[in-house]
Amino acid sequence: MSVTHATRAVRRVVATVALFGAASVVIAATLATTEPATAAWRWILAAAFTVVGDLALAGMRRGGSRQSHNWRESALLLGLVLLPPGQLVLAMVGGEVATMLIRRQPLRKAVFNSSLVATESMLVVSLASAAHVYRDHPHWAAVFDARTILIATAATLAAPVCAVFLTTGVVAAERGREILSGVSDSFLTALVVWIRNVVAGWVIMATMAWSPLATAAIGVALFGLHFFSADRIAIKQERFAWHRLQEAIDQLRDVELDD
Repeated sequence: MSVTHATRAVRRVVATVALFGAASVVIAATLATTEPATAAWRWILAAAFTVVGDLALAGMRRGGSRQSHNWRESALLLGLVLLPPGQLVLAMVGGEVATMLIRRQPLRKAVFNSSLVATESMLVVSLASAAHVYRDHPHWAAVFDARTILIATAATLAAPVCAVFLTTGVVAAERGREILSGVSDSFLTALVVWIRNVVAGWVIMATMAWSPLATAAIGVALFGLHFFSADRIAIKQERFAWHRLQEAIDQLRDVELDD
């Protein structure tokens, strides 16, 4: 596929995701007009956790692309308790837009990521609506019944599934490959990250029921562990890349010019 065709393919995928995102925002805004007003601190906490979770990325290189993994499912779990469905989608999108502005991302990437978050969030709140996770007066301990945990956790799985299929589509379009190429490997990685994020989300809510101070301490510890793990992954990948380069150089030394 030529560069021109690849660029057009990427634009089509981004436009499609943007369409889904815009529809999700419109539906969320419509729902929000019928939902009860919520305290400002809930909006601030939900959006702030989205921003922090998006900024704390662990990057992993696979072939020619670099994949970054955030803590979005943790933010979604917390948001399901703090905000009603429509307001949660808007808060998640607002947090993502703030993240894009902080990073000064290009417009196309900002539109794609914000639309992806809107689509993911709408899927999650739609699936979690049966559990009635949102609480007008949040008593964190009351959230921990088996039905709520099961439905809320299962609903958040929609986020990585949606992200894998849509981001894989962009990468495949950019490289001129089939849209579903590489989905299985990407989904396996996303599944591991989802498990990490869900566990972290429930731990944070459990500590909120116990002590806000303990929540802050555990949050710092979790993000510290995240950055430490990200550094180790980066070092390991760099060593692996240098090892592959050295092997290639050694093989070139043994090549006969006539051959």
